[in-house]
Amino acid sequence: MIEELKESVDQLRDEAQADRKATRKAAEPEERERLFGTAVEKFEHAIRRLERGHRGVQREQASRYSTDECVVLERLSQTYGSLGGTWRDFALTKAGPEREEMLGNARARYQRGNEYEEERRKFCGALDTYNMLQ
Repeated sequence: MIEELKESVDQLRDEAQADRKATRKAAEPEERERLFGTAVEKFEHAIRRLERGHRGVQREQASRYSTDECVVLERLSQTYGSLGGTWRDFALTKAGPEREEMLGNARARYQRGNEYEEERRKFCGALDTYNMLQ
């Protein structure tokens, strides 16, 4: 189960990252909006799959998570970080209240990613701090 989840999520994340990169290069505003929306949709789809997987993986003990659980948490924190970066990048193409709203969306995604990182630090021995630093 975990291998299938990893493969499907990794594919979604790769596609979303490609859309994010294309967003930066798109000359037309409408094309940037479309690519941005597609990237966000794919990241959010990956997150939904991972969060279902997170609930479905058994913990070994209350003080330690299984390897599978730690893998899911790692991908969750990374995907939230990528989604936050996507919102941040796109916000920089905007101005005024729209920019501030989008930056708020980025911060919210980084915060959620940091919560998963913190869980990994506590129960998996991970040292990630990407989302916390953003």
